[in-house]
Amino acid sequence: MTSFWTKLGSGFPFVLLLVAVIGLTAVTGVQAQSTLPAPHQTSFEPSNQSGPWDGWTPTRVGSGPYWNQDYNTTGSSSTGPSGPKDGSYYVYLETSTSSGEAYLTNRFNLTALNNPSIYFWYHMYGSTMGSLYFQVSTNGGGSWATLWSRTGQQHSGYTAPWSQATVSLSSYSSYSDLWVRFRGVRGSSFRSDMAIDLVQLFDSGPQTYLSSAASHEASGTSAGTTYQHILRVGVLMSSPNSPLNLTAMNFSTAGTTSLGDISNARLFYTGGSTSFSASNQFGSTIGTPGGSLSFTGSQSMAMGMNYFWLAVDVSPTATAMNVIDASCTNLTVGSTTATPTNASPAGAVTIYSPLSGVYTIDPNGSGSRNFTSFTAAVDVAQIATIGGPVTFEVASGTYNEQVLIPQLPGLSSINTVTFDGLNNNPVLSHNTSADLDYVIRIDRADYITLKNLTINNNGTEGLGIHLTSPSSNTPCEYITIDNCTINMSTTTTDTYTAAIGAFHPTSTGTNYNYVENLLVQNCTINGGGSAIYLRAYTSSSSTYRSTGNRIINNTIKDYYYYGIYFYYYHSDPQVVGNNL
Repeated sequence: MTSFWTKLGSGFPFVLLLVAVIGLTAVTGVQAQSTLPAPHQTSFEPSNQSGPWDGWTPTRVGSGPYWNQDYNTTGSSSTGPSGPKDGSYYVYLETSTSSGEAYLTNRFNLTALNNPSIYFWYHMYGSTMGSLYFQVSTNGGGSWATLWSRTGQQHSGYTAPWSQATVSLSSYSSYSDLWVRFRGVRGSSFRSDMAIDLVQLFDSGPQTYLSSAASHEASGTSAGTTYQHILRVGVLMSSPNSPLNLTAMNFSTAGTTSLGDISNARLFYTGGSTSFSASNQFGSTIGTPGGSLSFTGSQSMAMGMNYFWLAVDVSPTATAMNVIDASCTNLTVGSTTATPTNASPAGAVTIYSPLSGVYTIDPNGSGSRNFTSFTAAVDVAQIATIGGPVTFEVASGTYNEQVLIPQLPGLSSINTVTFDGLNNNPVLSHNTSADLDYVIRIDRADYITLKNLTINNNGTEGLGIHLTSPSSNTPCEYITIDNCTINMSTTTTDTYTAAIGAFHPTSTGTNYNYVENLLVQNCTINGGGSAIYLRAYTSSSSTYRSTGNRIINNTIKDYYYYGIYFYYYHSDPQVVGNNL
């Protein structure tokens, strides 16, 4: 069937080709992965919406609630926290579902601990809040004993402080394969989004030093950057009782191309946060860094991971493509002096100039204008900024990755970014596993073009290309998807499993203005619950309408429910010459 050219008014959903069959897909998960050693700590990082997270494996029962990852609110009104307790993410029970329960399971060998306890933070805000249980099993999940539980609303609002629970596992210290789980039971409505963060399993005696490790958390910077972190050192401590002090940390700058590129070396402490902050300095500033750097002071240590960051200022005249490197030679905490594991991690921080011109994405390529993955290219673009029109020419091959493209510094109507597969037939592939999971997500970015790419969503849920924005009227703009092939599941019955979808980042039910001036042309879309599903704001005000979206000359087939769906208020969309 060929669609006719149409120009829509504003105010109502618009659908091309509706198949009136509604289905429901049950999602399940395995009970637990392999046994992990104790001690253990997780903040449910990094981004991985559907898990598992450090061994914590979600299990969904039928069409009931499920454990999900988030970084701000859950997307439902009047329930859940405003954001994580620790780090960048937390997990919560998504209850915009049918009634039921879901599990978050792990397995531990406790034999290295004398008096183990598990500590975790929880948040239970919602007028119809259900129940949260912590349970253990000594027979491989055959039966479960409840050691802790809470029922009903425990917190007064989104921003109410998280609460910490402590559960003794001392009677299980001899077990080499103890199964543990959080059991979440949905209340009577969707206002039952309970949340968990920062789970720690340690001995509960006096605090001791356990281990430390160094890592590079940045791969690039630009000339003139201040407070550029070069090395992060994580120090793992047991127990909150009788805390020790870290009094010294020493570094080498071996590997740095030119010490003249840097000044003002400083060391910062961020506690358990994995995000860099320059608010808490340890020791004194070293104005002219040399080959070795020594910092002394006194920092009380918390249970779990404690993060220290070596940072420098990068000279405005620093030479592009020079590198800044460092290693941690030793640290002193309490009476212990130790050298971190991986004290000199691979890699360094490269000094980049703003991107402009043609670059390549090629896993087998080399040189300063080649990137080995889509993610590597985007990461450098964020750091270096966009200084002119940029094209990433993508080599042939299959790229098994999930790509997030944020608003890149310097993007404009002139300084555009294009990912072009040319005639190389590159394939970008990812196995999605939940609603709003994705292969490519464009998050509040403008002037991005995807061209001559094949995009494979190998799951039965989620999106091929996710166009999104976290706020109500800051849409992605001037996105072009040209001559791409997007392959989705041909058996899914999930409406929100779309080849191209404009949705909230964490909620399928939140209606904002997510994209304007979108052009989808000359593409082939196979499968999906919906082929193209563009949500918009619920207000009829012209201020909030999604405007200028064009769907032109595409081949769309084998979808389950919607071919092209403009939902809520769109102004002047164009749908021309498509074959459905």
